[in-house]
Amino acid sequence: MFDFEKLIAYQKAKEVNRKLRKILLEKKMTSFLRDQLYRASVSMVINIIAGTGELSNNDQKNSHVISRGSVFECASLMKVLNE
Repeated sequence: MFDFEKLIAYQKAKEVNRKLRKILLEKKMTSFLRDQLYRASVSMVINIIAGTGELSNNDQKNSHVISRGSVFECASLMKVLNE
């Protein structure tokens, strides 16, 4: 088991990613929104992973800030799709 797999943030991001992939298959949307949502959902997961591999605290923080931004991007895209 890798260290990042123990993180609750990683586990939750992975769960959200799985749910979003299901929505992407079921919901009708433009290819632009579909691609954007997919990239953001993957970004939140991989940046958590990348952050755990960084040696400096600043690099870790930067990866996690990027991941957090991707979470907000997913949330805003879902709001757009549900309006």
